[in-house]
Amino acid sequence: MIVAIPEALRDRLGPEAARALAELLNEVSVRTRGDVIEMAAGRFERRLAEEIGKVRAEIGASEGRITRWMFVFWIGQIGALLGILFAFFRS
Repeated sequence: MIVAIPEALRDRLGPEAARALAELLNEVSVRTRGDVIEMAAGRFERRLAEEIGKVRAEIGASEGRITRWMFVFWIGQIGALLGILFAFFRS
């Protein structure tokens, strides 16, 4: 960002001081922008890490539920198969 010094201030300060003031203001602007970007990136990374942790916890809970349902399903399948086999061989 380039700061333009108003003509009235430039006349009072002189060309050299006006140029130095403009450079100082530009440097402060660039440094501030960099600090804001760095702070925003840090917040984003923290928030992302929190959300990833929540997702991992949900996936872990889901895996447990899925595993239980798999056992229930296979036990039911084995029971049905044994019932069919007993009925077939009994006759």
